[in-house]
Amino acid sequence: MPKSSYKPIRILSIDGSDIYRAMHRVDTECGLTVKDENGRLNTSRFKGFLDISLDTDRIQKIYSKHKKELPGSFRVCKEYTTSVVNVSFDYAVKEYYNRGKFLFVKDGYDVSWNMLTDHVYISEENGEKTLIAIEVAKDGESADKRYAPVENPVAKKLLSDYFYYDSERRAYFVKRKSTRRGSSKETCIPTRVAKKDVRAWLYENGFDVDGVHYVRYKRSAGSSREGHCLFIAEPLYAEMMEWSSCGLDSSAVVDQASWQAYISLTLSSIEKKIHIPRQSIMIIKDQVSKFSDRVIRISEERGGLSATNEEVEIENTIWDGEALLDSSVFAENGYSDKGMMLLRNRFFKTCAFNTNLQKWFLDNGITKPSQLSGYVSKKTRSIKDIKLVITESSLKYLKFKPEETTLGEWFEKWLDNIHSDKECSLFGVVKTDKATGPMENKMVKTNYQLLNTLELSEKETEALLSESFDFLHGMQLHPTYLRYYMNIFVTDIDDDEEDTTTLENYRQRLISDIMRRTDKFEGTLFYRDYRSELCQSFKKRLRRGRVLINGGYHTLLGNGMEFLRAVIDKSYVVDEPLELFGSEIYTPKFADGETLLCERSPHITMGNLFVAKNKHVAKINEYFNLGASNSIVCVNAIKSNLQQRLNGCDYDSDSMLITNNPILRDAAAKNYGKFPVPFCDVKPGGKVSYSTSSSDLAKLDVKISENKIGEIVNLSQFLNSIYWDRLSRGETMEALEPLYADICKLAVLSGMEIDKAKRLFTVSADSVLDRLRAHKDEYKAKNGGKVPTFFAFITESASKDGVSDEARLNTAMSFVYDAVGKDKGRAERGRKLLYKELFDLNFETGDPTGAYTKRRASIMKFVEDAQAQIRYLNFIGKKKNRSEKLLAIEKAEALFEECKERVKKSADDHVYALLLGELDKDEKISRVKGFRSLLFASLCYANNCALMKKLKKSDSEMHDIVPIPKEAIADYSLEEITFIYGHPHVLAKAKD
Repeated sequence: MPKSSYKPIRILSIDGSDIYRAMHRVDTECGLTVKDENGRLNTSRFKGFLDISLDTDRIQKIYSKHKKELPGSFRVCKEYTTSVVNVSFDYAVKEYYNRGKFLFVKDGYDVSWNMLTDHVYISEENGEKTLIAIEVAKDGESADKRYAPVENPVAKKLLSDYFYYDSERRAYFVKRKSTRRGSSKETCIPTRVAKKDVRAWLYENGFDVDGVHYVRYKRSAGSSREGHCLFIAEPLYAEMMEWSSCGLDSSAVVDQASWQAYISLTLSSIEKKIHIPRQSIMIIKDQVSKFSDRVIRISEERGGLSATNEEVEIENTIWDGEALLDSSVFAENGYSDKGMMLLRNRFFKTCAFNTNLQKWFLDNGITKPSQLSGYVSKKTRSIKDIKLVITESSLKYLKFKPEETTLGEWFEKWLDNIHSDKECSLFGVVKTDKATGPMENKMVKTNYQLLNTLELSEKETEALLSESFDFLHGMQLHPTYLRYYMNIFVTDIDDDEEDTTTLENYRQRLISDIMRRTDKFEGTLFYRDYRSELCQSFKKRLRRGRVLINGGYHTLLGNGMEFLRAVIDKSYVVDEPLELFGSEIYTPKFADGETLLCERSPHITMGNLFVAKNKHVAKINEYFNLGASNSIVCVNAIKSNLQQRLNGCDYDSDSMLITNNPILRDAAAKNYGKFPVPFCDVKPGGKVSYSTSSSDLAKLDVKISENKIGEIVNLSQFLNSIYWDRLSRGETMEALEPLYADICKLAVLSGMEIDKAKRLFTVSADSVLDRLRAHKDEYKAKNGGKVPTFFAFITESASKDGVSDEARLNTAMSFVYDAVGKDKGRAERGRKLLYKELFDLNFETGDPTGAYTKRRASIMKFVEDAQAQIRYLNFIGKKKNRSEKLLAIEKAEALFEECKERVKKSADDHVYALLLGELDKDEKISRVKGFRSLLFASLCYANNCALMKKLKKSDSEMHDIVPIPKEAIADYSLEEITFIYGHPHVLAKAKD
């Protein structure tokens, strides 16, 4: 399948409240339509994305069988499909709903703006008048200029208790609820149908779109936490559910939480499909390492959590979620340089590591399948057939195995189903290991949770930030630094961070392109504005704890040598490790014997820190190919409390941050062993016997969507801050043990919340959080109801918590926030260079007919309108889900293309000169923010970069900063080498 076919498909994404209203219309026929007045597909309604997956491939195949029942084909207009609809449940159904920002329409009706008269639409039936729609003015003291004065106000009775008329401003307004802090954004319009009831009704009844009925289908783990669910065209449902069930009977399943999670595994986005024959797959039993350790044991107590410091028996499933895949399969599928593939199939999820499996068999005298310790297919004939070895934990099919059926029999049944035809035998590759870190995968960003669980002093924090400040000052003063940052770092944007270049990456590209041609560009307003925004973004990241350090994220490979041993030794029982002992790990990225600091997300508290010793093991290299990116780490969980320390990790592609940064590593080592590991002793429970009825599935999905992981992480970090603050003020660790025990409850609760998509607990997250918030409330009571400014900044909770610089907590993130605030580095301004000084154009040409001026004005108006839309997309894309962000980026890119096309059609050298002259005018002239940047970029890139080719050449040779290997330092003089974050770089001629 060509790579382009793996791009996401656009689908309808609609909130349940909108669907519910459409299905209960009283003014016209019920149901939704996605067609315009001409009967064509309205593609603007397709605001969701469906990743290419094993599911989409199957739907496409089944779609072709139902051409009589379904319109068109699986893909409409190449990029779209109507086969499934994403439904969110973010809003309730109100008496009046918003259609646009200021138009309110009565539930059950659909009214457009042109139906209003004097801002209202009134219906009269049987002599009774009813307000169907009303346009309100913008709240606030100033007049709403777009709102024409009301000529004939309607009776107060018609406005009911939801709207009112202001005679002085001659405008209608919506009434809003009041809170203790003043007016609220929430209106007084009452709810008719609650969100949970909207969900229940849609699960039970489905809905119609253009005559096609849709029914509840599946939801991925991520979507379930957001409360979203996919609905599928009913003609496709039965066959898709039969395929998804893989020969199992869903009606006989008691644990619907697990069932719903596992049938959705095939929704995972894939980058490729690979064929693994049934005779090539083998399964062995999981093995468990049992040992004792002193921990903070968290158990359930009357719907809440209790914590005790005690010695408990630990049970680690040491190959949980991992598999061994022969290196030949990697090579055959173009992945020879990869160390792992995350694979999906029906009821199957595993991280398969690149293993010289056949070499292992040969070296150990294994010549036939009967010598192996596990189960193979009945069709396996030769030891050379064996390419993939899995364990029980990867095969979710086993969760539904009858007691009387053996592992081998159930494994064979699964093989029968997934290899029922050629297409079904394909496994989806979700991802592989990649070099993702900045500076050629040498660097990684910390997070505020890591920093805030280390006992860092103010001086140590400043030392940690010193290299970041050096680089920041380099960007402020030297264009080569800024260009290096753009090319190396800005492309590594964090999903949870706002960045000024997300939707406007044309600015980054333009600066990089122009500054390879001329060094004069740094004097322009375009460059200075971008530099200012980029440096502010850099400082904002620092304040949020995103500090660049040496290291990277590594995928966990658990006890690989023991796995190999278990495959060929039928009597082997895990007791002692073979190569890595205790807290030893192996990654070729770091030196042998080096002490390393590790942490896995979600990282909650001090007992989750992992200080490890790197040990190079030749035998691991002999049988495992860890990938060219060096992004895999071998770990040991035999008689080592690794899995609980890393907050419930397993090996189905879980990763951890590893660094040798001496400041962080030494801070962790200083207290290592003083904080017992949080240990989860809470068993799944509560109502697990949900049926497949629509009402039960609705209740289950509501429960799963009530996710508290963000609140848990933020509260844990506030309590960590209190802990370090009290310790710095003289309290002992013994006195602080109760506080630490409460933080450990949050560590365990975070894992429970993440697991809610596949298992449920009777513990109430709300009640646990309410009790533990007492620590925060007590602090606020002592500080005038305020929290420290740094904490509100990193958690974006300033609107919820009053902040004060006087409310102090001596903790690492407070020191980080203060240090960034104290930095006084500034860029040198110099003379502002005019845009027209950059280009070889005749700027003295006249315009006797005014034609050029008219074309200039037309382009400027078009670009200004486009920039206004891009600014809106930037705004709505900041906090939206992945689909909405992708859509916003796509729209922004399309707007930029339209601007270039408009320039191409209307501009020549005369118009270019006029537009550059316009850009050189006073920048304070009223325009949409960013307009000048978009206009300049459009001019430079339009018409095959015609204007760019007229740039005046630089007086001097242009250079780039490029990294060099440390072993190459001897080839350069000290004056030629620049160290950036400790890594050597030199200046080299810029590439054209």
